[in-house]
Formats: sequence, structure tokens, C-alpha cells
Amino acid sequence: MSNSIAELFGWRTFNFYRLVPFPANSLSSAAGGNASSVLQGIELLSEFASDEDFVLFGGQKGAIFSMTKDLEIRFFKAFQQKLIHFAYSQGLLVAIGVDEVIAPSSSASNLPSQATTLLKVWSLNQWNGAVSPPPSKFCGQLNFGRKIDGSLANFVAISEKLNVIVIGLLNSSLFYHLFLDDPRRNDCFIAPKWVQLRESTNPAKDGQLAGVVIGQVRNLTIVWCFTNKTVHSYALNSEGNHLKTIMHDGKGCERKCWHYSKTTNQLIVASREMVYFYDINDDCLEMGDGENGRCHAMLGRGSEDKVLQLLEKDGQIALVTEQETQIQSDNNKRVNVLSVLDIESRYISFFCPMPSPCHIFTLGDEICLLNSEGMFSKLVEESVENKLDILLKNNLFDLAINIARRGKSEEMLKSIFMKYGDYLYTKGDFDNSLKQYANAEQLETEQRIKTALKQIMQSVDLDDVTSQDIRRRLGEQITVDQRRYKEFIDHQMLVILGQLDRPSKILDYLYLGTEWNASNWEELKANGVQYILNVTKEVDNFFPTQFTYLKIWVSDEATTELLMHWQRTYDFIKEAKEKGAKVLVHCKKGISRSASTVIAYAMKAYGWGLDEALEYVKRKRDCITPNPGFMEQLGTFHGMLQASNNIHL
Repeated sequence: MSNSIAELFGWRTFNFYRLVPFPANSLSSAAGGNASSVLQGIELLSEFASDEDFVLFGGQKGAIFSMTKDLEIRFFKAFQQKLIHFAYSQGLLVAIGVDEVIAPSSSASNLPSQATTLLKVWSLNQWNGAVSPPPSKFCGQLNFGRKIDGSLANFVAISEKLNVIVIGLLNSSLFYHLFLDDPRRNDCFIAPKWVQLRESTNPAKDGQLAGVVIGQVRNLTIVWCFTNKTVHSYALNSEGNHLKTIMHDGKGCERKCWHYSKTTNQLIVASREMVYFYDINDDCLEMGDGENGRCHAMLGRGSEDKVLQLLEKDGQIALVTEQETQIQSDNNKRVNVLSVLDIESRYISFFCPMPSPCHIFTLGDEICLLNSEGMFSKLVEESVENKLDILLKNNLFDLAINIARRGKSEEMLKSIFMKYGDYLYTKGDFDNSLKQYANAEQLETEQRIKTALKQIMQSVDLDDVTSQDIRRRLGEQITVDQRRYKEFIDHQMLVILGQLDRPSKILDYLYLGTEWNASNWEELKANGVQYILNVTKEVDNFFPTQFTYLKIWVSDEATTELLMHWQRTYDFIKEAKEKGAKVLVHCKKGISRSASTVIAYAMKAYGWGLDEALEYVKRKRDCITPNPGFMEQLGTFHGMLQASNNIHL
């Protein structure tokens, strides 16, 4: 067996991940017993839908399973005969499948039961049982009209805003329904009235449906449809009217060979020949027929590698392919291979044959695997330090520089430039050696500028100062040739200003931001915010009748007692999460009070230590700086949480 991707493009291969099995005793079933025994004996599970804190997967025989980040599994029987497909968004689970339905009887006849394709909807936020189903919101037969066979339903998708649901048929026809109100708020789910969006007039040419994605840009809904032969997108306005159809470059893909990222609005579609990257944004509407976005050739047609599954996580693409094995004693001449690819830097960060067929999925921040025996594993990424150590030992300075920059390891980056300069000097390349030494010196100066600018801009009221005032204060703090670094200084001021003005997505359901973010109606609605936690005494609640508020009346002083409020703020954020809503936590600048409150929430919600929670939140919003008093209270809070955990052991 060969690594065809590496051979075809000359990509370098590293072991930047380790495949670590979950210990058998770490997986538990809410129904009792070991989770592996619950899954053992069922067919290979077919569909996945990941969320921040849990993953859903379903078996073809009708069961839907949920596994939390704590590795607890529970399940229920969704359909009597067959689960066809399901989708999840903001607490709603939507699925299509087959049940035995008793036909209506009359005095004239007693009709037998018959297999019927149904649409079912459940509220997962209210799911409490171990094996009992969550509360049902809707169950009904799919009816697209007399000439359309509902049993052809093959795919279901629901938008993140819960305003559009789409059903795809096996022949790639599409039907949609527009909700005028949040379906979670209704006493019962309104029976959809289906409108045809796509008609397959030539199934042989159009191909079989492989996937449907619903993206949303401003007040427009973009429905993407990809078959094993084509890729199309359809634009709907806020009233549900079809505006435009676009045919995209790309030959489609097989089922499960695509991935949609809600955070980046990027759709990735993999065929045998190519992997296409589509950006679901405003440009989609401005283009005519043709490709939208960039594409990278990654799999050669002549390699005979079949793509089985694809997903993307933080710029890394994980591919499960089927390749020919060179082990002649094997009865099976083909084997599943898991590869993790870094597209930006063009290297393979993991490559491993799998002993049995497997599925990949994301759970929280990790890429996980489930094999056909019901066993779970996860990919554990090496630290930036370990990666750099491997690269520097092999004199791969260009790649080390890229990884250090992406990891925001500026101290390491300076050291790499110096080592790169030393290496080039020993090779007699004196000109390029001097360039690397200059890069190290420039990096050190830029770091001093960034640190000083951040301190200055956080300490002033930006409404009362100009850029000239900031430059003057910078000159008073550090000695630097501002003319030489003018472009860098201007850019950093804009970056820091943007960090102060734009809310940071800390968790899938939690934003951290400023007074401005709390007053920006369009931004709040676009982000799906329904709860607002105001951690100030000087900023009013801007929309008290439109959002659910909690206000903590505190000032940003080291002597302010903030710890006493963290149980209330935890309960408030938890309530928003359990209702499938998103919450904005803000103070005036999103730096100290609100940041401390979010760190405290992360410590309690996820069992993190102070250092881990602080590092995580700072990685999502690097301008945060809790004042010394709040840092001391966070340390106290950490001790209280540890003591509480010890009591319950």
C-alpha cells in the first residue's frame, strides 16, 4: 500500500497526531453497562451530526445514539424499520425514516399496515431518559403531491436559524418549507407545506443525491445540492421565494464525502479527482454559472483511491480513503486509510491504515473514530513545541516558521529565524542568512509595538483619542522608528480596534464582546443571540423587550467583588445553552469583567483549571486582560471548584 497523495504531489508526511483508543471503562451507557457492548453487534453506523458538546449518530435499523464529551452514551428507537437520514440544529432533531403505519379502516374494509416514509421532529433539549425518546414535536407522512413518491426521500437538512427545512429525494429533487416563527416556540411543530425547489428531469444526467447544505448570508438562504455528478446552489429570499440557480464547477461526490463548516461558511466536496472548496458568501449571488471559490487537486484519478468520508477541523482535512494493500495474504485486497492533510502548508500530518472500516466525526475540539466493532478512538495532536522539534531536527525551517506563526508562538518564531540564519551561514548562503537574522530582529520590534499598542488602546477611551494621540503615546513608551514601521503600526491599531469592537465566538453558544456589540441589533440577530449577560453598572440594557437579560452591576476595579455573582452567571449561560439559544456576555470593552465571567463559566462547565480556561478564552479573544483583583478571585474560584469536586468523589 502506498501513500498516493504524498507520491502524487511530493507532500511531506509527519506523525503530528497519535491515535489513542478510549479506555473501555471510560465509555458508559446511560442505560447501564459498557458503551461498546451497547454498540456491539449493530451494523456500521451511517450518519453523524456533530455539536459542541455531543455527537449524534444513527444506525440504519432505526436507532439514534448520542455521545457526550464525558463519553456517556444514550439512545432511543427513532423508527421501527429504518432510519434514512437526520439533521440537528439548536436543540431540534429532524429525521426521515420508515415505520409500519396502520392504514385508515372503514366499515367496508380493514386495510393492513404498510411501510411508510415519515418525517419526525424531537426536542433534544428536553431529552432526559436513557433509552426513552425525547419529546416529540411532530410526526407525519411526507406528502409532496400526487405525482411525487415520498418514499424516495433520502436527505433532510434544517438551517441554523431554524427557518428553512429541506427534503432531498434520491433522484436529487428538492422540496423546502419556510417557517415564519421559531419552531421551538410553538406548542406543536407546524406540518410543513412543501415547495419544489429542484426537479430532476434526467436522473441519469443529474445523478443521485449525495448531500444538502443550507447556508445563510444576511437575509438570504443558500441551499446547496450535490449529487455524484453535479453541484448546484439555490438562493431564497426572506419570504422563501426562489431567486437564482447556480451550477458550480465540480463533478459532485459520493455521500459523506463532503463537509460544511458553519463557522467559516465553507463547503468542501471531494471526488476521486479533486477536492473543491466553496465559500458560501455574497459572491455566490454575484456570479453566473461556474465555480465559486478555490479548489485543490488532491487525489489522482489513476491512483484508484476511493474517498469514503471527509471532514474538516481547524484547517485540517481528514479523509478516509479505500486503497489497495500490498499484503498478499489478506483476503481483502483493499483497506481503509485515514489521512489528515494540512491544506495551507501542503503536508500530511497523519497517515495510518485502519484495521477495520471506520467512521470519523468531531466531538468538541477533537477528531474521533468509530470502527465496525463499536470501538472509539481519538486523534491527539502533538504540541507546537514537539512539532517544531521534529521539523528543526530535519532542517525544515520553512514549515517550522508556518507552524509557529499559526500557533502564535512568537518567541519560538524568533528562535527559528535565528537557527535558520545559523544554518544558512554554515552552508555559505550569507545573504539569506542575514535576512533571517533581520527577520528575528524585526519580529522582536513588532512584538514590542503590539504589546505597547494593546496596553495604550485598552487604557484610553477610544472615542476621545485620535490615531495621532496613540502614536504619540507609543513614542513615549518605546523607542522605535515609527516611519519604518508605519504600515505595521497602522495595521495593528486596526486589528486591536477590531478585536475590541467585534464579538468573539468563545463557544458554539457563547459570544464575548463589548458595549458596541450589545447595542448592534443587526449583529445580534445575525449571530443568533437571544440571551445577553451585561457585566457593567454603566451600560444600559439596550433591547429589554427583545432579549433575555441578566445585569451584574459591577465596576472594573481590582476591589470589585465579582466572584459572588459567578453562580448566577453560570446558571444564566447554562439556561441559554439548554434552550438551544446563544448568549452574548459583555462589559464595556470585553476585556476584564466579562472575560473573567466567561473564564469562570468555562472552569465550572468543563472542569478546566484556571490556566487552561484562561488560555482557551485568550486564544479565542487575545485582547482579554482580567484585572489583578479578578485574577485573584478566579484563583479562589478554582480552589472552590476543586474542593467541591473532592467532596463529591
